[in-house]
Amino acid sequence: MDAIHQGDHWRLVVRLRCSDTTWFAKLAPGALPRGVAPGQDLPLAFDREHAWLFAA
Repeated sequence: MDAIHQGDHWRLVVRLRCSDTTWFAKLAPGALPRGVAPGQDLPLAFDREHAWLFAA
């Protein structure tokens, strides 16, 4: 996991353990948990209706 501050939000770059796929997530400024470090394992959950899927 890597977190990039982009002004009005955080962009997370996440690699899932179960695959070699990279996922990107956009978080509100206060939604990033305190103490998160690059490379740290995090639980990942989201509502399907809030997800966008793009073909490679």
